[in-house]
Amino acid sequence: QHLLGLIDVRGESIAVGDLRRLLGQTPAADSPATRIIVLSINRDENRAVIALKTDRVIEVSELDKDSLGPVQGKGVFNWDDRLVVGIGRRNGRFVTVLSLEHMFRDISAGSKVRAA
Repeated sequence: QHLLGLIDVRGESIAVGDLRRLLGQTPAADSPATRIIVLSINRDENRAVIALKTDRVIEVSELDKDSLGPVQGKGVFNWDDRLVVGIGRRNGRFVTVLSLEHMFRDISAGSKVRAA
């Protein structure tokens, strides 16, 4: 349900997942702003390269983890806070930082990934 297919990146086959589906949202049609981002995550002490289809990418930044604050009111809104590392601001705007390691650990433990 999360896996969209494979892409070739410099001769390596990379699995592409749908970020909207991973976050429990309904799939969206592709648009000119749709992007595929390639990421490296740590998983069981191994590095895994994956790709995620996103609605859009505004900016790619490396943030200092110490500058992030905890998610306030996380128990109130009935959302899966395990997927969020923290909330911060960049240039006066909110930034939500996702925990890719938790996101993919939860998938492998709780559900099977299969092609859409």
